[in-house]
Amino acid sequence: MSRIPPKPSGSGGSGNVQRRVVGSAPELGKVSRVVTEPRRRRKRKRGGPGDSGSKNDPKQRGRRRKKRGSKVLTHWLILILSGAGLIFGGGVIWSILSQDNLQSPGIITTAADDLPSLNSATALKMSERFLNAEGPADLEGILRSGAMSPQQAFEYIRDTREEGGRHKNLVWIGTVDSMSIPIEFVSVNYLTGPNRTILFVQESDGEWKIDFEAFARHCVPDIRRLIDPAHGEGVARVNVSRDNYYNDLFADDNEWACYLLTHPDSPVNLYGYCKRGTRVHWAMQAIEARVYYHTDKKARSYRPLHKRQSRATLRIARPAGAEIRQFEILDVLADDWVLTDTPFDILLEEKLENLSQS
Repeated sequence: MSRIPPKPSGSGGSGNVQRRVVGSAPELGKVSRVVTEPRRRRKRKRGGPGDSGSKNDPKQRGRRRKKRGSKVLTHWLILILSGAGLIFGGGVIWSILSQDNLQSPGIITTAADDLPSLNSATALKMSERFLNAEGPADLEGILRSGAMSPQQAFEYIRDTREEGGRHKNLVWIGTVDSMSIPIEFVSVNYLTGPNRTILFVQESDGEWKIDFEAFARHCVPDIRRLIDPAHGEGVARVNVSRDNYYNDLFADDNEWACYLLTHPDSPVNLYGYCKRGTRVHWAMQAIEARVYYHTDKKARSYRPLHKRQSRATLRIARPAGAEIRQFEILDVLADDWVLTDTPFDILLEEKLENLSQS
């Protein structure tokens, strides 16, 4: 029975009206939660009248074959384009690496000749004495004569120990692939800071001596002062590698070859340029070729060498109008950090002339 009273029949409300009775709420009992199911799409039976998606429908089968064919074609197209991109990228890298390769006959370095080499035990013993020197007297007889005296050498070694601590260990490397003079190499490893090199050179009397200036990576002026406009020329012992920073005065890469010049004591990298086809350019190419090919002493042939940089000693100058870090390479003094009486670029030019005449 409804609990809502009927509306009054008269406008004045004087008729008999059943009044609403106040009572307890009706007992509804336990109401279960109504579970609604998602509306499902009715599937049309395939094969029925008017069904265009039937498996037996030739049109539908054609669409499916066309769709599968387009997917296969897309996959093959992606593979072909990827392969073409890899080939193109490899070609570009190869062209960059090979554009300045030596065009002259192979240059056999001194390491390929039957030269006397320094005994490893002797080299390590001399290196320990050199690094642990407590005075100039400890360096007598083991240093190659150079611009720095034994007193200056000792002070440098002492300062190096105070700044970076004593060396961690020594590693015998052996013969350096030099194209000028025989050089033997010991690597000095430190707990902190960059490693150093101890290079041994055989003097005219047959004795092996340590080239201190190579150990000190000596530059004139100091490598950190070369970017000062007041010091636009000097001799730098640097690591060299090919680069492509062509800008301003050296913008024409057909005229200039560019090299990155780095030094362990300087956070600022320099750029060196030499004119293509010159004696200096040939010398830089020869040093670069040694980066990729190392001479096998026994086989007297080249083998790949996975190096990115090579040591060199250069005379450089910043010409007027160049950026603060741009220098022209005037002379290649050495193909390592060991100087000789004859600059390396002149020595190489003489070797090339002898090869062309033979």
